[in-house]
Order: sequence, then structure tokens, then C-alpha cells
Amino acid sequence: MIETQNLTHIYMQGGPFEQVALRQINVKIPENKMVGIIGHTGSGKSTFIQHLNGLLKPHHGRILLDGEEIPKSGAGLKALRFSVGLVFQYPEHQLFEETVYRDIAFGPSNMKLSREEVDERVRRAAKLTGIGEELFDRSPFELSGGQKRRVAIAGILAMEPQVLILDEPTAGLDPIGRDEILNNIVAIQKERKNTVLLVSHSMEDVARTCDEVLVFNHGTLFASGTVDEVFARSEELNEIGLSVPQAAKIADGLRKAGIALPQNLYTVDALCDALLPLLSQGGVCHD
Repeated sequence: MIETQNLTHIYMQGGPFEQVALRQINVKIPENKMVGIIGHTGSGKSTFIQHLNGLLKPHHGRILLDGEEIPKSGAGLKALRFSVGLVFQYPEHQLFEETVYRDIAFGPSNMKLSREEVDERVRRAAKLTGIGEELFDRSPFELSGGQKRRVAIAGILAMEPQVLILDEPTAGLDPIGRDEILNNIVAIQKERKNTVLLVSHSMEDVARTCDEVLVFNHGTLFASGTVDEVFARSEELNEIGLSVPQAAKIADGLRKAGIALPQNLYTVDALCDALLPLLSQGGVCHD
């Protein structure tokens, strides 16, 4: 469980360009869930997640992990970063070792584990992220964009964090690479049963993969709840520059055209499942 109490962060505090990036954020993030974090650019998403593993420190308020306030310095802060793993946007830019194996092993090697335990973690993380052992001796810089990103994610997973935070993990990837990464993330969450926070601009990705959603707007927590609860507020989301998934827009248009469809259709799969019976009947319309 992650909890924030009145979390507030101010950039350039006291200066002429002072900016309140987060304002009194109160949220409880349940364990063992996939939680999407959405909001327009500058809404506070990235600032928020950087507080959760101590990269940024609040000016006011507290952050609790399993009921204990997170440490702000020293050995406790280092241990926190093993428990709360953060994968930045374009994580492949953080690759630096000579081989894929050594890059994945870097984190667990700094946890004072035995060589055998480090090796086991590297192989588990590689398997979870779809990295074949035939790539272990390759330079990470020789890999494709999607492969590099999986290596970077595996490096965080190898530390076996309680919480995995991913900041736009599919940014810049082609559709195939994006789907591979998302499918890996879902598989990881099911396998590890840990808490995963997914920051994304794609409403479709959030609807397809997440259990709950946090919506940020100008440094405040605008909304939170299940996928259905949040995306049901389509008009309010539109007012703050966001939208519902494309499948929901199509479903709404079909309803207006007289086709009887259930509510809460936010993914392509759900929309197809609702349409197929109607198509097999030759279509059912109601004026």
C-alpha cells in the first residue's frame, strides 16, 4: 500500500518563477493492482511518481509505504529504491554496461546478494520480459528499440521491487513493440502480484491493462477510481483536455445511431464482443 497525505511540491520555491507542481495530494494506491496515471502535459504525473521512491522530497505532507513514512536519506532511502522501482521514459538511455547480462545484473549486484542469487534474478527478469539468453553476451546498444526497453525494465525487475512504476514505457515504439511491452507488463504483474503504476498518455492502453486510474490536473488529483468509474466521466475529462478511449467514442456514436450497446465499453475487445452478437442477427436497432 502506498499512501500520500497532503503531498505538496513546489519548484523554485520563493523565487520569481515559483510553481506549485503538486497541491495536497491525498491518495491510497492498493497493493497487487495495475494503476494507470493520466493527465495532460504538466499536470504533475512525473513529479508525483518521483516522490514515491524518494527522488523528490515533498515540501509538505507525507508518503507512506505499508504504513511507514518513507525515508528521506541514508541507507533507508537506498533500500526504498530497491522496493520501489522506477523506470523512466526512454529507459534505454540509461543502459551503459558492455553486455545485456551485466546491465540486468547491475541493480541486484548492488544489493549484496550472492553471485548465484544475482544470476537467478537476472534469468528470472529476462524471462519475464521476453529476453532470450542468447542475447546475454550482446551489447545492449546493438538491440532494437523494443529490446533495449525490455532490457532496461528487466534491470529494475531483477531487484524484485514491491512496486514497479513505469513512466510512458511505450513512448516512441511502433505498434508491435508497444503491444509487446504492455503484454510483458501485464504478465509481470500477474506473475509477481506486485503493484504496478503505469503513466501513460494512451487512454486505450490504460483501459486495456489497468484496474484503477488516477487523473491529475494542474497539480491536483482530479479523479480516482476504477477504469469504469473514471472513464464514465467523459464530459469532465474532455473539459480538462483528456478523452476517453477511442472504442468508447465509437460505442457512443453507435448508440446515438440507434444500436443498442451496453455502457462501459472502453476497449476494442469489449466493443467487438458487444457487436458480434448484433452482427450475427443482422443488426438490432432501436429508435
